[in-house]
Amino acid sequence: MPETIFRATVLLAATLLPVVGPRAAEDVFTADAKAGATFWSLYITRDLPGSEQATWAAGGSLWGRTGYWRDFLSFGGAIYGALPIYAPTDRDGAGLLKPGQDGYSVLAEAYAKLKWSEQVLTLYRQPIGTNPQKAEGVRLLMSDVTYLGARDPSTPLSYEAAMVGGPIGDSLRYQAGYVSKVKDANSDRFVSMSTLAGVIDWVTRTSKDAYYRFAAQYSDQRSDGANLLTGQAFKTWSAAVYGEYGWYWLRVYGALAATGEGERIRAPYSFGPFYITERIKTFDRAGEDAALLGTTFDLVVAGLPGFSIELNVANGRNAIDAVTRAALPKTREYDTDFVYRFAKESALPGMQLRFRFATVTEDFGTRVDRTNETRFDVNWAINFN
Repeated sequence: MPETIFRATVLLAATLLPVVGPRAAEDVFTADAKAGATFWSLYITRDLPGSEQATWAAGGSLWGRTGYWRDFLSFGGAIYGALPIYAPTDRDGAGLLKPGQDGYSVLAEAYAKLKWSEQVLTLYRQPIGTNPQKAEGVRLLMSDVTYLGARDPSTPLSYEAAMVGGPIGDSLRYQAGYVSKVKDANSDRFVSMSTLAGVIDWVTRTSKDAYYRFAAQYSDQRSDGANLLTGQAFKTWSAAVYGEYGWYWLRVYGALAATGEGERIRAPYSFGPFYITERIKTFDRAGEDAALLGTTFDLVVAGLPGFSIELNVANGRNAIDAVTRAALPKTREYDTDFVYRFAKESALPGMQLRFRFATVTEDFGTRVDRTNETRFDVNWAINFN
């Protein structure tokens, strides 16, 4: 359905452009048109109990979009792709490349936008649900706004959909629509899917250099139709609260979360709306109670502008197997990020270098398993105009 509508819109535009004249046609493709590229290079190793994964890949996107013709119609698109640099087939599984450690390229975005007032209808291949991060300077949550999102900004998901959204008043926005297919992060194919969720986020500034923030999320998830996910009906929920305080170069944050005992929360198309989504684990198992405590600080105070460090620890307990009701291991994850962002006036504006190390311990009572993960990535956003 979205593909049919998109093609009809393109046909309508092709019919109208000769009628409205060459000047209007020029405006469609040049007025406020934008284009750019993103580049990333990411190295991941995971030492798992009994196995190891390792991948070094490079990729990015090439994107462009027109301005609005008569403040009503515009078009856009993007190509995503990735190539292996170091990718042994016996250490597959990091998720940066196709299975078998193969590269890929795909027309991930190809859309038409129709706007009236401030409401916008977007048709066909498009990103959905990424966190708009409207409040300047606050910490970027490791979550998507909904169950449909980018999941990983380096290798984002995209969707075949018809979506409408816009503002209601000065402080409320909405998004609704129909989604038929999704392209996974390391895939060149779109496959069918569907789902839903909700979240709030509130930031108050006490001065130019200080703020506090509160966020809350509740999600209800249950089976429907033929119960194909588990083979039987299930119902569960997830609730969480998040708090953050920022002052000059320092941010301190924490979160509490709980998941219902009916099932773990499933979010195959995004990070999900979970505040405790860490580098390795998402704390969303059935019955799990989780807590997060962390801090980030800019090293400008130490005379190192552009450098920052993030440290946090997350803990999950009381999780159970939803079928057998047996207790699952207590889980704790420690994460460390070292980040350097090039300044706007530097030779490489828009580039970020990041080193990550994470370790997870799983306490089974009779033994403790440990997983270590190391990442180094380069992300670069380039605007052509």
